[in-house]
Amino acid sequence: MFLCLFLPNWDAPAIRDNKIYVAKSPEISLSNNLIFLDVEGIPDQEFYYLIGLIIIKDNIISSFSFWADEGSDEEGIWKAFLEILINYDELTLLHYGKYEINFLERMKKKYGGDDILFEKIISSSINVLSLIYANIYFPTYSNSLKDIGFYLGYKWSEKGANGLKSIVWRYEWENTRNDFVKQQIITYNLEDCLATKCVAEAIVNISGLGELDMTFIEDIKTEKTSKFEKTKYIFKELEIVNKCAYFDYQREKIFFRNDKRRAASRLKKKKITPEKYPINKSIEIATPESCYECSSSRLGKINQASKTLVNLKFF
Repeated sequence: MFLCLFLPNWDAPAIRDNKIYVAKSPEISLSNNLIFLDVEGIPDQEFYYLIGLIIIKDNIISSFSFWADEGSDEEGIWKAFLEILINYDELTLLHYGKYEINFLERMKKKYGGDDILFEKIISSSINVLSLIYANIYFPTYSNSLKDIGFYLGYKWSEKGANGLKSIVWRYEWENTRNDFVKQQIITYNLEDCLATKCVAEAIVNISGLGELDMTFIEDIKTEKTSKFEKTKYIFKELEIVNKCAYFDYQREKIFFRNDKRRAASRLKKKKITPEKYPINKSIEIATPESCYECSSSRLGKINQASKTLVNLKFF
């Protein structure tokens, strides 16, 4: 799964100060059984070939990977996934982004399943990304799982691993059937589950005022921008842009015409509308008896028409 979402507002101060800014502590309720889900698929084929689960029960971590060699195996891994979840009376399913929710809905529509179990899964699912959006600003350039995971100290075993590369690996496996490539994809998938676990724990930490280096936005004393002083910018380029924009504003909006020559030059730039000349001569052209081109007399009914021609004699 690959997801990248860019946000404005407090991202720049967070990156500058290398600190987490919190606008609002998200409310998160977790059960005793935590299940972290990550799914791999090929979007243009609408084919899901790998379901990864990390399950935490009584502080015991277990992992499951359901692999589909062909499209015909997709139903099998879906049923295997449901057979795992049916064993839990209560659960909290955590995932990162909407990709997994789309997976659940499509598989239910395509292959069916127990309605009560499916409703329990959907109602207990939590999109970890939605807890971050507009609530928590990490000092990262995006809210992708990779960026936030790296900031929190989580590292993938394969350098540069991402959703796009996993698709490349899948195509490579289909051509070679190399077990090493298959295990590489499975490892990456489970590591995404563990990264989701890492981010979820950080959010719980923030909600519980843990030890993370963070600042609540409401506690920050914002400076007034209306006072007359030099504005400080994070980037020097922004100072140049603001200076040029302010100069253009002065020229167009608050330009004082204290010089007659300058005022006259600005008047010359105004668009001059053309003068309308009066009609002083009318010429009536009689209806022809035959066509000028083919000499046919079957002209039918010709409606009267008029045209104004401006013919100037320059002198």
